[in-house]
Amino acid sequence: MNKFCIIVCLMFAFPACLFADGATFRINGTVAGSYNGSLVTLFTFVGNSIRSVDSTYVKDGHFSFSGPEYIYEESLVSVGNYPDTVLYADVYLKGEIDVHLKPKSVVRSSFNDEYKAFRDSTNVIYRKMFGVTDENLYRKLWSELWRFRFGFKKKHVHDGLGRELFIKDAMTYSGSELDIYADDLYSLFSETDKNRDDIQKAYTVWNRSRGHAELIGSSFIDYNLIDKDGHPCRISDFIGKYDLLFIDFWATWCGPCIALDPTMKRMHEEYGGRGFGILALSLDTNRRSWLNYVNKDTREWANDVCILSSDEDESIREAYKIIGIPFGVLIDRNGKILHVLQHSGVIEYYLKSIYENN
Repeated sequence: MNKFCIIVCLMFAFPACLFADGATFRINGTVAGSYNGSLVTLFTFVGNSIRSVDSTYVKDGHFSFSGPEYIYEESLVSVGNYPDTVLYADVYLKGEIDVHLKPKSVVRSSFNDEYKAFRDSTNVIYRKMFGVTDENLYRKLWSELWRFRFGFKKKHVHDGLGRELFIKDAMTYSGSELDIYADDLYSLFSETDKNRDDIQKAYTVWNRSRGHAELIGSSFIDYNLIDKDGHPCRISDFIGKYDLLFIDFWATWCGPCIALDPTMKRMHEEYGGRGFGILALSLDTNRRSWLNYVNKDTREWANDVCILSSDEDESIREAYKIIGIPFGVLIDRNGKILHVLQHSGVIEYYLKSIYENN
């Protein structure tokens, strides 16, 4: 959640003793002279709660804050009042920090510089990987990348930076190296961090993501559903009707899902005559919303079905390791799962590969 939005919604202090003993910070801030006399506020956070607030005034285009170091979470410096222009910057409260507030604020500190050096080094490894055709070399560089990232995150495992990188990687990547290092890093978190909502969400996503490999080659998981005419049905009712069946998990409240309708229609038109079918399995728990949509839309390309209840929603998400929707699985005539697609939109690339090679 954007922390500026949190400030608007959660103007209360959250008492917590998470300052580092003895270590201090100092913010040396600058802002345009037009803000002279304006109030500058420093917010610190614990999760989505404001834990403390400090303030000062701009004088001759300058302002400053100082106090005990706090790097458990990014803090926020802001000037201006909503709905007027508000300038702000995210900072870790460690050491000497230079902050220049402007529409795209600039922050310089040893902590920020260390993070920048990490990003630069990561990009160097990425650039080495570009154009590599030797599989062994590519795997070597890939492993090097994750060892490097793990080392940096391990160093910062008890501050906001390590947690931020863990969440970003877990929500973005999958693969053997990530599986090893994510487990190791998660084990190093404090019990407090392990119980944070953002860590739990990322850890759940990562666990489901690595489960995709286990699904491939296995048989589909059957579920009781309902079609748009109100008749009970099951996934198994559609197995064997097509050489390739794509189960597209979606919902009417999912904008990216709706945006894929033209793609799905195009795939049906191009490959429907060659043994390809689409089972559009809605995770809507509001059946009226689902029926209103599927009945008014021209969906000759879809076998439209819906889950029976909200209880089925979490069950089917866990069974098929659904991270988010749109999500899909491609199944052969015998019910074997061929591919798991974290985004249904990439189905056209798989179909082109399959049909062009046959």
